[in-house]
Amino acid sequence: HGLFTYVLMEGLDGAADKMNIDGKVSITELLAYVSTRVVSLTNHRQTPTFSTPRGLSDFMVAMK
Repeated sequence: HGLFTYVLMEGLDGAADKMNIDGKVSITELLAYVSTRVVSLTNHRQTPTFSTPRGLSDFMVAMK
């Protein structure tokens, strides 16, 4: 896997559960985790971008 995919899988496995630490990973937590971790691991050489539809509310994408 590439670095982005590795970090995405890491986040889905529970590492992104940072906001309320409830054993669930929300899309908001995942996007924040992936953005921060990829930038950190690549020393700012890669910056992931995301686009979400207007009006989309936060939702769970994984459970630990």
